[in-house]
Amino acid sequence: MQHDTSVSGSFNRVFAKLAGYRKAMYCRLLISCMSLFAALPASADINQLVAGMLASGSAPFSVDDASASDNNIRTFDYATYRFGFSVTPTDPQALMKLSVGSFTLPGSYVGPALNQVAFFDAKDLPTGAGGCQNVSLVALTTAQITAGGTSGVTADGQTLYCVQPANVGGNNLNFRLQILGNVPNGTTVNAPAFEFSSSTNPATTSLTNVLTGLVGSETFYGLSPLTVALAGVAAFLGHLFPVFFSFKGGKGVATLIGVIFGYDWRLGCGFVVSWLVVAAWSRYSSLAALCAAALTPVFVLALQLPHPYVGAALVMVAAVFWRHRENIHRLRAGTEGRIGARRA
Repeated sequence: MQHDTSVSGSFNRVFAKLAGYRKAMYCRLLISCMSLFAALPASADINQLVAGMLASGSAPFSVDDASASDNNIRTFDYATYRFGFSVTPTDPQALMKLSVGSFTLPGSYVGPALNQVAFFDAKDLPTGAGGCQNVSLVALTTAQITAGGTSGVTADGQTLYCVQPANVGGNNLNFRLQILGNVPNGTTVNAPAFEFSSSTNPATTSLTNVLTGLVGSETFYGLSPLTVALAGVAAFLGHLFPVFFSFKGGKGVATLIGVIFGYDWRLGCGFVVSWLVVAAWSRYSSLAALCAAALTPVFVLALQLPHPYVGAALVMVAAVFWRHRENIHRLRAGTEGRIGARRA
């Protein structure tokens, strides 16, 4: 066996080593990127907020307030509202805050000005393992509200704070609002304003005047993870099998990127970075797409995204591989075109 001792042979050996170093560098870069995305904090995703009136008043009822299912309520009586939420992942320190809704006095009212017509009472807070935690029966101070960790009601009775159990994934709680005795007939009171704040999600999600409907009515805000996952898969399959083009569509890579960016921006960034690293290393666009697609379910699990996203990712990745079966055959045969290579 003879070794090429020429200058060109020496250069070839040097470039071969550099190419090996370059591939090793790309591999290390890809592993580092995967570790980075996995290490990013999994902020709480507020999947659902629900709010509704359960009862306007309590028995015994009268002619003016026939039942708990109408919108009439007597003075000194209670209106009961249900507020709930679900988050992913579980939240170590969540807080529900309710404020008495705005009110409108009847046009014929000529009495003294009223600053409030209803109030919360700390004795009415739901308690127990799933209820408000660390309830204070005396009015909350500014220091307690700022520090957090204590459930209760402000001195004026207009604001309620309900600290949620640790590592909560969701809750539905009933809160009672008592009507003052000096409220004139014909006064209307909006539902309490509801705010949910999360320690893992710095943004505060607020619902104001969420419902003034009948008993049992509930209004859902946002979409469940399953709905979002199915919508993404539907858009993806619509690209692969378009009705208006005889069900002959593309290979799904670009649509997959758009869908997973909709699921979570970190997931989309993980795909893009993976594609760039593999493409720079191999110079094969198809191989980069397949590798990035294969890593997508891994990123979903690493980021602790909702479980429906895992199933959706597996379905779309399987479809991407099926659409790239000819590319896979050419890659194995060594005939797949490289990025930047001139066509014969």
